[in-house]
Amino acid sequence: MAERNRPLDDRDIGAGAGIQESKLALASDAAAGVASRRSLGTGSQQAAAGDHRHGLPAGAHALGDATGAGAFVQHGVATTGVEAGGPGLYYASVAITFPVPYSAPPVLLVTANGSPGNSWAAAVPVTATGATLYAESALSGQVAGQPLAWLAIGS
Repeated sequence: MAERNRPLDDRDIGAGAGIQESKLALASDAAAGVASRRSLGTGSQQAAAGDHRHGLPAGAHALGDATGAGAFVQHGVATTGVEAGGPGLYYASVAITFPVPYSAPPVLLVTANGSPGNSWAAAVPVTATGATLYAESALSGQVAGQPLAWLAIGS
């Protein structure tokens, strides 16, 4: 398959692929306060009545199918504590707890957010309930108070 260098648009979809709007019964759209069948909601920013929840708090975002099966994402920023270590490797850490525990250790991405450019980040160990994040550097004075941005993806 050839690599795409542009976003998907109408040129990529066959003329017969759509459903003609005239074939749909959209009469209820005329009534104020009635959920639209063209989009979810009774207004541009509102969801239609019904159970559209995935059971996760605001900081957790669902991935997968409409039934809630699949993975979910959580994210945050945590600031490291006091620098430790010695010549050649200095580090500072911070423990995080996932707001919603996973059923198994998730994939956890961590980055030194706001790093001066000569430090890196790691997470070990990662468990279903949290992790310890580390900022590390070969230079002293680079990792204490370092904000570490993290993104966890799991189920």
